[in-house]
Amino acid sequence: MAAQTTLSTALSSFDSEYTGLFGRRGFLMHTEKKGWSISLKKVPAKELPEYFMRLIPQLICDYAQINALTAPRSFVCACNVAWTQAQKLEILKKGDREKGAIYFNSKSEKYFWLSNFFHTLIYVPVTMGDRTEMRLFPHAESAYMGLRFPDHLDACAREMEPSRVKELGSRCIEREEDASLDRRVVIMTLVITSKYAHNPALGALLKGTEERLLVEESSSPFWGNSKGRIKCEETDLPTPVPLDASNVLGRILMQARAALLLPSS
Repeated sequence: MAAQTTLSTALSSFDSEYTGLFGRRGFLMHTEKKGWSISLKKVPAKELPEYFMRLIPQLICDYAQINALTAPRSFVCACNVAWTQAQKLEILKKGDREKGAIYFNSKSEKYFWLSNFFHTLIYVPVTMGDRTEMRLFPHAESAYMGLRFPDHLDACAREMEPSRVKELGSRCIEREEDASLDRRVVIMTLVITSKYAHNPALGALLKGTEERLLVEESSSPFWGNSKGRIKCEETDLPTPVPLDASNVLGRILMQARAALLLPSS
């Protein structure tokens, strides 16, 4: 059986390379039994979710080629906007007229996009030894776990299913020099900042929450509100973060929102 054509090989004959994936004529790539090939035919809307679930792992593997683009961040932003639109969020169409605190988790229908399980490319710097390079992850959960457990970074980057990444992280043993609560918060802050900085569609949604309290409704007494058992009203995140802090993910999101709302953002 002949080897399938990889995305990078198919793109080598395409003058606009990766940037052509999201050109004005629509999506220029599609998969067939033989792999990737050039096509000027736009992918039908109903096929876009499956299309992206095939495309994104290829882009993650091709991170070196993407880093070599003239404007890699712009490419990641364009990819994320297209991917988010393909996920057909109702809030993008109808907006959000609700007021008051927003409680979210991976099972939220309206506010799932705030969860670390939401699919969007995370583009962050990774340092391994003396070398630092930008890497791609398919969602915030994989980026957080990959950065937290460097020995499993590649496995986390390849896993499209967030729940499996979370389960992998629960089995990993943190190196003694990395077992710091503040380090985890720094990593999560980096990941969340990247999530909204490299996805203009999600960035606009986050800014649209204005001054509303954001609370992760989860079983975690640190990242969330321990399923409602902890009353979360604080918005600032102290440094260093105390062990008894709560809703830390919600607070990081509110910090990211404040940065986006600055005049220069």
